[in-house]
Amino acid sequence: MSAQRIDAALKRRVLDALIEREAGGISFAAADIDDQHDASEAITDDTVSFDDTTQSSEELGLAAPLAEAAAQQRAGVQRLRDLDSTSTDVVGVGALVGFDGDRFVAGVVAAPFECDGVSYEGLSADSPNYAAIVGLRARDTFTFRGVEHRIDFVV
Repeated sequence: MSAQRIDAALKRRVLDALIEREAGGISFAAADIDDQHDASEAITDDTVSFDDTTQSSEELGLAAPLAEAAAQQRAGVQRLRDLDSTSTDVVGVGALVGFDGDRFVAGVVAAPFECDGVSYEGLSADSPNYAAIVGLRARDTFTFRGVEHRIDFVV
C-alpha cells in the first residue's frame, strides 16, 4: 500500500468512518428496543396467564434501559459529528494523532476501527496518555510511564 497522505481530507474520512460505525450501533439498539417491546405485548387470546403478564412486564422493563443506551449512543454520534474536521497542528479533541506506529482520534472514546485499510482507535480525553500529549505538535516528545515517545503527526 502506498504512503497515506495525512491531511484534512484523511481526517474527514476517518471521522466519517467512526461516525458510520457508531451510528450503526444505534440501529442495533433500536432493533433491540423493538424486539423487547414486541415481546412485552401479552397474547390477546382469552387465556392470558399470570406468567404471561409477569413476563410481559419484565420484558417491558428491559426496554427502558435499552432506550436510554440508544439515547446515549445518539448523543455520542452527535458529539462526533460536531468535531472539527479541519487540519490542526496541536493535539486536542478531534485531532488525528500518531505515535509509536499507532493512530488515534484524540479526545474520543472509540474501539479500534479501520479507514482506508488503516486501524485507528479513540484516545479518551480522560486517559493519562491524552493528558500527556494534549497541546503537543508533530515531532514533540513526551514521557509516559517512564518511556519517551515521539508524536509522528497531528492533523
